[in-house]
Amino acid sequence: MFMGMGMPIPDLSNLPGASRPGGGGTPVPPGPTPLAQVNNVYSMSFDAASSQYIEATNSALNNANAITFSGWFKKTSGNVIGFESFVSTTDRIILYWWTDNKVYWSVRNGSESPAASSVLTIYNWNHIAGTFDGSTNTIKLYINGSLVSTKTGQPSSTSANLSNNFHIGLSNGNTYNNGQIDEVSI
Repeated sequence: MFMGMGMPIPDLSNLPGASRPGGGGTPVPPGPTPLAQVNNVYSMSFDAASSQYIEATNSALNNANAITFSGWFKKTSGNVIGFESFVSTTDRIILYWWTDNKVYWSVRNGSESPAASSVLTIYNWNHIAGTFDGSTNTIKLYINGSLVSTKTGQPSSTSANLSNNFHIGLSNGNTYNNGQIDEVSI
């Protein structure tokens, strides 16, 4: 092998101790450990006809004074895709991309209205996040990193809303979803 103007690269492997690159002498601290690459090609896929959804217990969510629901959503029909902690239509926490192709985020304990977005195009992936701040009784809805709606006057805590389990791919406690969800976060 050659370097520069036809000069061979010297073989330094036989040099003693500190003269050898990487051997002896003053140690060079290693750099940060590289992060493992994740090839995320899978998502949760839901088909309303198959009546499938994912259910998780709610114990970690009880009595939260602040909460964020987020995930990547891809709608594959005019139906709904989302997740919830649902007790009734007036007692729930929902993050849905609904049949009207708008996104709704609601923390309800009574008659509070949800934050809503403009119409989104189905068959596209969208990152959707809803936040609740119990200290200001405010919910905010974000789509693809942009704030699209803010509402105040929401309940002061989520404790009443989380007396049921958390569902992914089920809406209003009985509507099965069509589409894909990925990287759900609470």
